[in-house]
Amino acid sequence: MKKIGQDIVLMTTPEAAEYLGMSSQVLRKWRAEDIGPDYIRIAYNRLFYKKEDLDKWIDGQMVKVNEKKKRKKRAVN
Repeated sequence: MKKIGQDIVLMTTPEAAEYLGMSSQVLRKWRAEDIGPDYIRIAYNRLFYKKEDLDKWIDGQMVKVNEKKKRKKRAVN
């Protein structure tokens, strides 16, 4: 992990993968498919993920359960 200034934390692919609980291979595949979290490319072979972007991506994966379904499920129980 590299800290730039006071607020920016950069992670390598293996560090980002560990942070997300997945393999580096998954992140490489996602980059090739242009999906997954945003990343920074510095020169040809220097890739980094900003911790802030990883956190935003995680938040964006939230699946909201429909309140109506929640109430219905509670009524059944």
